[in-house]
Amino acid sequence: MGKRARVLLVSGVVGAIAVALVLSFALREREEGRIEIGAILPLTGSASLLGQGVREGIQMAADEINANGGIGGRRVVLLIEDSRNEPKEAVSAFYKMTSMGEPLAVIAEMSSVSKALAPLAERNQVVVFATVTAAPDLTSMSTWVFRNYYSTRTQGEAIARFLADRIKPNRVGILHLTDDYGITGKNELVASLQKHGIGDVTAEGYAKTATDVRAQATKLQTARVDAICVIAYDEALARAFQQVRELGYSGTLCTYTGLANPEVLKQAGNSAEGAYVAMADYDPARPREGAQSAFIAAYGARHGALPSHYPAFGYDTLMCVARAASGVSSALELRERLAGLPPFEGVMGTISLSASREVEFPQAVRVVKNGNIVPVE
Repeated sequence: MGKRARVLLVSGVVGAIAVALVLSFALREREEGRIEIGAILPLTGSASLLGQGVREGIQMAADEINANGGIGGRRVVLLIEDSRNEPKEAVSAFYKMTSMGEPLAVIAEMSSVSKALAPLAERNQVVVFATVTAAPDLTSMSTWVFRNYYSTRTQGEAIARFLADRIKPNRVGILHLTDDYGITGKNELVASLQKHGIGDVTAEGYAKTATDVRAQATKLQTARVDAICVIAYDEALARAFQQVRELGYSGTLCTYTGLANPEVLKQAGNSAEGAYVAMADYDPARPREGAQSAFIAAYGARHGALPSHYPAFGYDTLMCVARAASGVSSALELRERLAGLPPFEGVMGTISLSASREVEFPQAVRVVKNGNIVPVE
């Protein structure tokens, strides 16, 4: 071998070693210096108000964690993708996220999206932590799935119990979306009403893109219902309230937690006055001392407004992951840590995880009075 060839060979070997060392250092820095956490949220589309709110809360939590030294010294890096509230988009986002990065956990939002991601969590052994996802039995789909939100089962039970105890209606009407959230919400409410002795129920569904639900509302009025429960979110909820009242219905209106969004409450306007809402013990205008008041003050300084409960759920969800993630080296270890996570004070109250991987927190029925959601007297 000639001198020039030997020089080239040595140079090539040295170069290869240098590249390997750089890659090794970069990989070690990635593993030791950061924790990637994914989020698949409806940033556009039919649930964009919800998605933007959750994103704000997640970002606040990540910034706070990083300002305080990260998770066990590792910086939180968020990988955020838009699901548009479409399961197919969410699945594509999951594969993109896991092929380009190494998320320790993925925060998901909305029922149909979270249900579509559950089998992927199982197959790829990645923790999926759902929020703003009300489908019952979600966490039974996989031991890799957790949830921090109301389920339609707990919401339906809260509304049914309240109606039976306080309103005592003979007939109840349900006006619901025909997506996964609306259908499961309707089914759970019917079951809870029957359990509480209210078996005369009439239900009418409408698409989340519908701009006119007067025909469905008229059918409920024709059935002479004493109370109408609207199971929807975002503009679809506000629109239903407005059109029900425009038709002259003066009976009891009730709904699940979607009306707790200040923007939706504002859109509903006077039509929401006197309506009953099943929700958590969360009132940004009158916060509890501690984590809740601190979060609301920080959100106000950052955004110049009071936060709905969507940013609060996003914040608490990431904080659940962060509390369990310190020192873990794999998603499997994170899953085991989450399952045994001790209770802690979150924005929504004292947060604890049930044996079925559901975050538990207090909830009650409140009423809209003078444009505000307040305790029922």
